[in-house]
Amino acid sequence: VDAVAEKRGESALRILRIMLDDNEAPLKILFMLTRQFRIVYQAKILTEQGQSSKMLASVLRQPPFVIKNCLRQGRVYTNQELKYIFELLLEADSAIKTGKYHSRLAIELLVAKLVGNSN
Repeated sequence: VDAVAEKRGESALRILRIMLDDNEAPLKILFMLTRQFRIVYQAKILTEQGQSSKMLASVLRQPPFVIKNCLRQGRVYTNQELKYIFELLLEADSAIKTGKYHSRLAIELLVAKLVGNSN
């Protein structure tokens, strides 16, 4: 998740393949990615509204180290990019659940888009 959020493409894809080869459920990976980007987005928005890191930890019910990590990751994204990422996450979820793509392929395509995202 961190490799994806930090756009470390080669590392993210290598770790993803290891996880999938170890039979990690693609929907679980999608859930973890969605959760991470949701926290990144919420932390970014609340920080822009003047909230302190301590307040973020309380409001988002996350340990301070998670908030610190998410704030660092959020600096590389604009709000528009994060909204686009949520569209990609939703598309992948839909593709898996409707059978448009095999779940492994859908997750691999998603991660490739996320680490190469420049919108």
